[in-house]
Amino acid sequence: MPKKANPSAATQNAECPKCGGYGIIIGDDGSTERCDCGILGTQTFRLRYEQAQIPQRFARKTLKAFQVPRGDKHRREILNAASSYAQAFTRGEDRGLLLRGSTGAGKTHVAVGILIEVMRRGFSGLYWNVSDLLRSIRGSFSQSAEFSESELLEQVEGVDLLVLDDLGAEHIDPKVLDRLYLIINRRYEIGRATIITTNLDEFELKERFGARIYSRLQEMCETAFPEFPGEDYRFKMMQ
Repeated sequence: MPKKANPSAATQNAECPKCGGYGIIIGDDGSTERCDCGILGTQTFRLRYEQAQIPQRFARKTLKAFQVPRGDKHRREILNAASSYAQAFTRGEDRGLLLRGSTGAGKTHVAVGILIEVMRRGFSGLYWNVSDLLRSIRGSFSQSAEFSESELLEQVEGVDLLVLDDLGAEHIDPKVLDRLYLIINRRYEIGRATIITTNLDEFELKERFGARIYSRLQEMCETAFPEFPGEDYRFKMMQ
């Protein structure tokens, strides 16, 4: 059990070695525990984190944990751009990001890291792997579904920052593709930011998802974000 928080510690421990300034300690199993450093006066961030549905395996994927090898200017540029975006995020932010790069390049780590940082700053967020989201959408068509289609769409639409991870990992039938467009277009219309990761280039995105979705992505996402290098970052970090 964490010790009783010291209210005056919040301004003294902005970079707490245990929680890194987030106010909660995230366990390897994805569990959360309020840190005793006092940065969190309430459990607001802890609840926000748990509602974001970040998978257990990504529990520690913060921007501070994104390792940049010495002399790697490309990944340093990526980390700086991600940090700048997270720190500049404001209420009603509608500028999203399109993170492109090969499998294992570190796109998910950066996207989740931005999401965690934005939530730490007081905004709501949600993570969805696109394949899982599409599976849930298909499941919502059934009358026996745990959640209705409208409930699922409301959840995805309502947060300040949505991460859609691994767009293009599977082919989508027209009915589900239409719902994906509905999600993207709705967030575009109400001015909510979306971060999308994909290993598809611009031509492949347009060919796979059609002009409607591609056009919306171009309008709502900053495509000038540095492209991730082809080297397998995930494998390199495991060595």
